Amino acid sequence: MHTLRNLTRWTLMLAIMGIVGLAFSATAKADIVVTTGVNNQGTDNVLLNPATDVLTVTGTVGANNLLVNFTSSSGSGLLNANPSGQATVSGGTGNTALTQLTFGLANNDTFTLSLIHI
Repeated sequence: MHTLRNLTRWTLMLAIMGIVGLAFSATAKADIVVTTGVNNQGTDNVLLNPATDVLTVTGTVGANNLLVNFTSSSGSGLLNANPSGQATVSGGTGNTALTQLTFGLANNDTFTLSLIHI
């Protein structure tokens, strides 16, 4: 009987931990919306640092110069950044055609809108 009671307690404890874990886990979600024309009101351009064949391209955005990181898991993972004119991030050596690109703000900063010209 004692073993059954312990088993019941463990089962209940694991169930509670699972429910609490699900309640506090959050997944990020982003919808892709494709539109024609340009509506970039309230946005700032990312100012890229020049780079050739690096694993992380960096830049800054906004009045607070928030750090932006670009990485890729396709091919070699190497990236290039050309900050002149319309700035571009492209695949580096061993990463052409670039098939995957991830970007985000450093230091757990967040953003609510991103405009990308493909």
